[in-house]
Amino acid sequence: MLITIGAKVVETAPFYIFSTFIVSYATSTLGFSRSAVLGSVMVSTAITTILIPIMGSLSDRVGRKKMYIAGTLAMMAFAFPYFWMIHQGSVLMLVLATIIGLGIIWAPITAVLGTMFSEIFDAKVRYTGVSLGYQIGAAVAGGTAPLVATALLASFDNSYVPVALYIMFTALVSLIAIWAVKSRVEPTVITGKISSAK
Repeated sequence: MLITIGAKVVETAPFYIFSTFIVSYATSTLGFSRSAVLGSVMVSTAITTILIPIMGSLSDRVGRKKMYIAGTLAMMAFAFPYFWMIHQGSVLMLVLATIIGLGIIWAPITAVLGTMFSEIFDAKVRYTGVSLGYQIGAAVAGGTAPLVATALLASFDNSYVPVALYIMFTALVSLIAIWAVKSRVEPTVITGKISSAK
């Protein structure tokens, strides 16, 4: 249960920062129009919708855990570049930053989460375990993310540095949680024979 709650953190918190917090921050602090910010979020969610099944299919070959870790590390690495890009005052940079963060980097994380969670639990407790872990993680990390980001801005004179560090912290929490997940060994058919591969 703790693994699923922790793993959910990086999937939920950055999502609400990229899609919800940014609407207020970019319009009130950076001077972007509301339509520009909402448009960037809309384009990004359309891209991630296309990428999710692609990333899910790719995870069947490379492994859920590897895909998740790659996305989480990318999220951690992009925290500061994201804010630097949107602070350039360019709508193009705003759109590009949102596409990278929400449209591309977030896709592999959310694509594998449900399947990976279902593989953690035994069939007898799978529905309850996945549901509780998923919802508790979402409530704790997702529902509070815009509030935490806003509080950090207020406490540090509108500096985005603490918010970027917060995104990195959520990634670190999830990396620690996912470390305990064992890679699933699945049968793979090679030249008519069954061999096991991760």
